[in-house]
Amino acid sequence: MWTTPEEILIANALWTTRESNRFFALQERRGHGKTTSFFSRIIGTFDSLSDAHRTCPYRILLSQPDSEVSYQIAKAHHREEIEHHWHWLEENILERLDSIESPEDVRQFVFGKLESIAKAKPSAAQQEADAPVIAFRRLFQMPPEERLVTSCLCNYWSNKHTMPKKGWLYVSVNHFNFYSFILGEEVRLSIPWTHVVGVVEVTRFMAPAIRITTSTHKHVLSSVPDREMMLQLFYQLTAKAMSRLLEISDDAFSYLDTLEYETQLMRDEHAERDVPDDRLFEYYCHQYETQQYRELFRLPQSEQLESRWDCAVFDTHTREPVFGRLYVSANYMCFSSGKASGLTLILAYRDIATIELTDEARRSSDPAAVMSAICITPHGQKGHTMFGFMADPAKIARLALDRTTEAKARRRKHDAAEKDADVIVEEEHILKRPLHEEYGTDSGKEVQPTKQHHISLLKEQQWHAFLEENACGASTFRTGAERDLVVKGIPLKLRPQLWMEYSGALHDMQAAPGEYARLLVANRGRTCLAIEEIERDLHRSLPEHPAFQRDVGIDALRRVLTAYAWRNPEIGYCQAMNIVTSVMLIYTSEEEAFWLLCALCERLLPDYYTKKIVGALVDQRVFENLVTEFMPELGRHLEATGLLGMLSLPWFITMFVSVMPFQSAVSVLDCVFYDGARVLLMLGLQLLEDNYDELLQQPEDCYIMATLTQALQAISNTETRTTHKGDKKGSNVNSLLHRAYNKYGHYVTNEYLIKQRRNVRLGVVQELQNSVSRSAVRTVVGDSLFDKDELAFLHREFHDGCMKVAFWTQQKDRHKRRYLDQTQFGALLRKLTEWDVFADAMYTLLHKEGPVNFVSFTNALGIVCRGSLNSRLVMLLRMFETPNTRKFPDKVDHQQLANLWQHLSELFTTNSCEKDMRYEQAFNEVVATAVTLASKQECLPMSVHVSDGEEREGTAEHKHGADSARQTGVGGGDGEGEDKGTGASETNVVVEKGAPTADDDDDNDDDAEALSDAGDRDDDDDDDEEVEEEEKEVATGDDGEQNAGDENEATSKGGQVVVPEASEGQHTTQAEDGEPGEEEEEESAQKPAAPEVTTAADMTPTPAADADAVLMMVAEEVGSHPASHHPATTASTPASATASATTQQRDRTRSEASLWSKASVEEMEANPHTETMTFKVFRAAVLSQPLMVEYFERQVPLRERD
Repeated sequence: MWTTPEEILIANALWTTRESNRFFALQERRGHGKTTSFFSRIIGTFDSLSDAHRTCPYRILLSQPDSEVSYQIAKAHHREEIEHHWHWLEENILERLDSIESPEDVRQFVFGKLESIAKAKPSAAQQEADAPVIAFRRLFQMPPEERLVTSCLCNYWSNKHTMPKKGWLYVSVNHFNFYSFILGEEVRLSIPWTHVVGVVEVTRFMAPAIRITTSTHKHVLSSVPDREMMLQLFYQLTAKAMSRLLEISDDAFSYLDTLEYETQLMRDEHAERDVPDDRLFEYYCHQYETQQYRELFRLPQSEQLESRWDCAVFDTHTREPVFGRLYVSANYMCFSSGKASGLTLILAYRDIATIELTDEARRSSDPAAVMSAICITPHGQKGHTMFGFMADPAKIARLALDRTTEAKARRRKHDAAEKDADVIVEEEHILKRPLHEEYGTDSGKEVQPTKQHHISLLKEQQWHAFLEENACGASTFRTGAERDLVVKGIPLKLRPQLWMEYSGALHDMQAAPGEYARLLVANRGRTCLAIEEIERDLHRSLPEHPAFQRDVGIDALRRVLTAYAWRNPEIGYCQAMNIVTSVMLIYTSEEEAFWLLCALCERLLPDYYTKKIVGALVDQRVFENLVTEFMPELGRHLEATGLLGMLSLPWFITMFVSVMPFQSAVSVLDCVFYDGARVLLMLGLQLLEDNYDELLQQPEDCYIMATLTQALQAISNTETRTTHKGDKKGSNVNSLLHRAYNKYGHYVTNEYLIKQRRNVRLGVVQELQNSVSRSAVRTVVGDSLFDKDELAFLHREFHDGCMKVAFWTQQKDRHKRRYLDQTQFGALLRKLTEWDVFADAMYTLLHKEGPVNFVSFTNALGIVCRGSLNSRLVMLLRMFETPNTRKFPDKVDHQQLANLWQHLSELFTTNSCEKDMRYEQAFNEVVATAVTLASKQECLPMSVHVSDGEEREGTAEHKHGADSARQTGVGGGDGEGEDKGTGASETNVVVEKGAPTADDDDDNDDDAEALSDAGDRDDDDDDDEEVEEEEKEVATGDDGEQNAGDENEATSKGGQVVVPEASEGQHTTQAEDGEPGEEEEEESAQKPAAPEVTTAADMTPTPAADADAVLMMVAEEVGSHPASHHPATTASTPASATASATTQQRDRTRSEASLWSKASVEEMEANPHTETMTFKVFRAAVLSQPLMVEYFERQVPLRERD
């Protein structure tokens, strides 16, 4: 970039001059690029550690011989950019400076030009802010779409280094990057977040550090500034990468269902695009805090945290302050004391009646001291809530008052919406009452369910007493005493209200009144895959309960599941949702059951009911770790029997409903709605502990499962005396929960569970991805040229490319997010092979068959790396086909060859792997040979003349083609090439044509002449005569003798000559004088010339071979198969018709399958003659150079394999 002129006193101290003239000097800083001197390494190390962002390795100086002071006028991070500025100076400034004599005038002139240019450049502050982004893209070759989040200086440890490497950490949205340059040793690391399997905080030499683990390496970062914030950022980016990996890795080859929707990931990315680059780090940190806030208080996903305040809440009874933190968002004020069994308070603005700012006596040694406090009174409650010990209570009070006014206005609108929804409820016959009011709560499994009325009555009295002292509703206190009551069980009448409150479903329902009814009306009659799955599972949902043996229960269950499938199509429907929803319908109304299902799937049990049940698998892995930690001996025993990894999955996904007696499982649901998924883990641990000794005695997995099944079925409920036939006497479910809380409650907290889920989730998702990869490999390995390990590597690279397409292009089409676009295809081809010069042409070729999915990607890459000579040559020519290539297959397509030469020239002249110039020389020989062959092919006569001068019968097109060939003058002398025979013993080689028109012949004659001139421009002036003599030798044979009785004698059919394959050392074709006999004609018709596969070894001549020998090979290939690709043939035999039908069938089969599959490659190898004349010329030219044959037959390894 052009800069403000800056004085430089010592121009060459740390710089090396690369180019210079009288006025300017282009310099490169030492220590950058390839350096060998120790001084340069010191400079590079200093730049890397001190100011890597702002040190540009290239600059341009304005210098004059009579002055020791130079001026820096331009600098750049890339050599291309600085060279662009240098060329601009040479073209626009340098000539004018030669006419200026005064040095001062030179400086003023240059400074004036730069000042006019600098007006459009960014400010100095903007340049300084952009410096890290520029350095990041320069070091790691990242596109502009890859956004840099933050960068910092830190230490890097890896498996390979015993000492840390000081360098710069660049954290981008999709990659973790590190760069270091210490004394010439460079470390450049770029790892996609999708490859990360763990991010944990560790200690390295008594200092805190962050360890990032992939499947193959461990990377440790120490001395990281703002380590806690950086760790939160890593958590956010890895979670986002895992979500994207799960979304894209569903199926790499098949289309999804036709249901289109915007996923949560897409919505988050859409919001992220509106964030400026310099605020991206703050945005991610804020999103992390907001997510924790929503999880802690179970608030809707739309709630965003605005501010946090340290304060205290005064206990309503003791008036003692409970210190904690107040969280303020758009619709709620929430308080938490931060302890597992501490105080939690949720205040919804819509439920607040009054807000007052009062003075409260400060409890200190000074009784006269007072403080300001906020007193908030909810609607319908006698008591109030008081907040104190805060920094600015007046500000919070004003904020709360404004939000309360806004919430009341929204509530009036919601009341109107609820009235409209009530009308819909009546029309849809939505149940307003729980099913137990008519059908009871007994599931039918219990043999003798007996209600213990005195226990139920005592429990209701305890709950009513508690609720009178504490708030009830959306704004409520949650204390340890309340948790003890929940463990004992929630009364039947209070279950709907408390389930809605504890789960957070009440907040969702109040925020969107009438949404359930609107979902039913809006989607009435619609269908999708989830609806079909729901219909299959309806009658499997608690079939023993009488309500679900009737239409009333089945219809309500159908409506709830269908409404949720339309509300959240990202989940849709998953098995076990029907069982859980059936239980909720028994105890709540239909709309309440819907919102409870929303809370359960989206907050309480996150990702439990997705297509891959990732959440259940994650909690199962956490449960395994807990069993190994608390009961190591039992954990080893269960692992040896193979049950540790699968034991808890059916427990968790149905919340024990399918394995426990119904009444006992409902008590578990009470605790789950109150305390979340940690209840399931604690209950599972307690269940294993209660049966510890018996489980250790069981030798096999079937006996272990039988023991646990009996123990679960024997669990009873306090309110119901339940007996089961054949079951042993078990424990009470309330007692079981109480013991689980006492022993594991202080360890297995929600904070612990969130942390463990975060660490375990990465590994689980990677295992799922590996499973998808193995499935993909099994699908394609049978028809691929790669082995399993290579396909697994390619599958990972392919999905990395797909995810970049999904993020960088913001592709919303669910189908297209599974495919590579042209940019990523080129990036992968450049990364994996040396054929990146063909990236655009190859992508266009593959895209003709459809989107570039994993199958087509690996097939094409298989040709490049593992293909045969024929298949590679076919692919090269197919990439540059023109409309005339297939329209006239028996003509040489000169435009196609010209495009191919251009790209092959770039491959062989710029590829760093070919330094010895041998390939470049061999390629030039191939071009020259191909041009010669194409020229001769165009001027070959189209009919045969015998010694008596009589022309054999042929079509007018053939005659015109022969005339055009003579008129070109290329290889035919002065138009006498056809008449130069040897009497009765001489004949010309006939290459059949496909009835071209006169215009086509003229075009091809012009092309042949142009290509012939281009190929022969370095030859002698008598090339035409030499070509004429060479053609005569081809026509008469090497020895000039007739071989009429030879077994390779030419066979004449219908006035045309068919040239069979010549024997070794012979390239002569002959035609007998006169028409063939009937016997010969019949034999020729019944036995057409069969193609014989010609391998590269057979056709490769010596380096000194003449081009005529190669031309003869082409003539043999074309002449031996006239019936397959020559539409001008008028007489067709039954055998030729059969061959033509076989060819058409083969072409149809190839078009249905992938053109580059293994089967298609084998067919190309077996039938090279089915390709066009251009291919035959190109193939023969390649075969004339052994080095080219070696290049196109070699096996190419994949680059950058771990």
